[in-house]
Amino acid sequence: MPLQAITDAAPQSASPFDAADLEAEERRRIIRYGIGFDGRCYRYREYRYDRLADALRYAELDSARSGRPPLQAPGEWLAPHRPTAEDREVMASLGIAFDGKHYLYDGYRYDRCGDAVAYARLKSARR
Repeated sequence: MPLQAITDAAPQSASPFDAADLEAEERRRIIRYGIGFDGRCYRYREYRYDRLADALRYAELDSARSGRPPLQAPGEWLAPHRPTAEDREVMASLGIAFDGKHYLYDGYRYDRCGDAVAYARLKSARR
């Protein structure tokens, strides 16, 4: 997955073509259908997907079904969000994990660290 190839040191705008694990065919399809990555989700037109394969499959289906031509330009690719050292310290004290995309606490997934921290602190205060 391209997410693994983009590190904490990556610039704010990353390219799917820098990811070593993408095959040439995937790169071609990304350009053809204008797939983008916003740091969390893959985007095709107004749709969002957790997995690149799903975005590519729907883009191909949509193009074939609607007769719309492919976009022929890659969408914007942003580096995924990573927790800061301070975030990781707070997360460790509260038992919050980060899976590379979401913050995980007590069986819930959070898009933002602050939301997971707020819930963990609320739950801790109730005990």
